[in-house]
Formats: sequence, C-alpha cells, structure tokens
Amino acid sequence: MENQLQIFSNPEFGEVRTQVDEKGEPWFCAKDVCDALGYLKARNAIAQHVDEDDALKQGLIDSMGRKQQTTFINESGLYALILSSKLESAKRFKHWVTSEVLPSIRKRGAFFSNDALERAVREPDFLIKLASAIKHERQQKEMYAQKCTEQGETIKQLEKQSAYVDYVLQSPGLLNINQIAQDYGISAQCLNSLLRQHLIQYKSNNQWILYAKYKDKGYVHSTTHILDNGIVVMHTQWTQKGRLFLYEQLKSWGFYPIMEQQDMIKRTDLFSMDYGR
Repeated sequence: MENQLQIFSNPEFGEVRTQVDEKGEPWFCAKDVCDALGYLKARNAIAQHVDEDDALKQGLIDSMGRKQQTTFINESGLYALILSSKLESAKRFKHWVTSEVLPSIRKRGAFFSNDALERAVREPDFLIKLASAIKHERQQKEMYAQKCTEQGETIKQLEKQSAYVDYVLQSPGLLNINQIAQDYGISAQCLNSLLRQHLIQYKSNNQWILYAKYKDKGYVHSTTHILDNGIVVMHTQWTQKGRLFLYEQLKSWGFYPIMEQQDMIKRTDLFSMDYGR
C-alpha cells in the first residue's frame, strides 16, 4: 500500500484517514470509521461485521513518532460497518463518503494516484491489473446494491408487522387462547404448551396462571363461570396488551401470524422465480 496518507475531515464525523493501494483501491482507517459510526470497540466491530479479506494491518506513525499497526478496511468492509451501524447518522456518513471522499480519492479517474500514473507508463501489465481492480469495484457496488435491496425488503416486512399490530389495537375486548392461536394457525393446546415451556404460564386447578414476572402487567384477566351443577370454573382471557406481548414472544420463537406468513410465502415464491430460472 502507498505510504501517502490522505485525511478527510467532517464537522459531524471527525477525521477519516485513507490510503490507496498499488491497484489504486481506497482503504479507510477502521478506527476512524468505527468512531464515526458509533461503535464503542473498533476491534469487536471489525471482527463481527467485516470479512477478513476486507481488512489489513498497515504501519502508521503516531503523534509521538512511533510506528503503530493500524487496521484499514476496503470499500466492502466500509459498507459492512455502515449497514450494521445503529446510528441514524450512518446514512449521512455514507452520503459524505460516497459524494465527497471517494470522488476526491478518484479525482484523477480510474483510481489513478501519482504513483499509479507512473507505473502505468513504466509497466504495461499494470493496466491489466487496473482493469481487474475496476471490475472488483463494480462487484462491490453490486453487492452493496443487493444489500440495499434486502434492507428494502426488511422495511416492507416491518410494515407488514405494523399492519398486524394495528389490527390488534383495533380489536376491543378480551380473547380466549383459541382466538389468539387461530391468528397463527396453531391449536390452543400447542400455544398453551409453548407458553408453559418458556415459563410464561403454568396450570393450577385447571386454569392457566401467569408466572409472577408477567402477572401484574395487564396481559390477562380472569373470568368466573358457574356451571349448571353449581361448580365454579375460572378461565384466563387475554387482553389486547397481552395479545401484543404474545406477538413479540412468538415472533422471537419463529412463529408468525398468518397475515405475515402469507407475505413471506409470496416473497419466497418471487425469490424462487428470480433465481430458479
């Protein structure tokens, strides 16, 4: 990698150090990127989100004149950190990098730095390597576009989930377990068993009772019925708040309402049509 370091500054994101390798490909100081995107520990973020091939160690001279090994990441690694960031400003950071930083690095066109220009004159084979670098960059952009498409599908799925939540909120009154189980296409026995296995409820005197952790949260309401023979029977019914609680719990266990399952099937069919050709 070339030794010349180029530093880009932004009032919101601070400084980001960059270098260009012998192929003219830009690399970004991982620590600077992680700081800008809100990662508390750069090492952990890189290990978790960046592929090994997208990162390398490069010696840099610090303010005290010491040579320190610093991790740099390529564009693929950069986009991986951007997409995984939880900050709302990540989108603005991406815009800054793609609209200002990268164009500035490539202002000579085709990734040409001064050294790259000299090598192109001295070594004809270098142009072949450069073409490979351009192809690699195009592949990275296609991968990034695919990730953006996947994010769009995720947003659509969240909107579908929101539709089910709206449906729940618009449904007044109490529900028995059979009614809620029907939302998911499973039996009441299966749903009760799931809640028991996950220590949400237990059975006492033929009535399902919530464990103390969930008991006073307004999820359920007990109703009393007197049978013809005079026997008093207690039943547990779920409130709409409890129904939403079950929605989040069941979703975490891989169970989705039929309303959302149908949308998943449609998306799976479309995926099969696109990639099964």
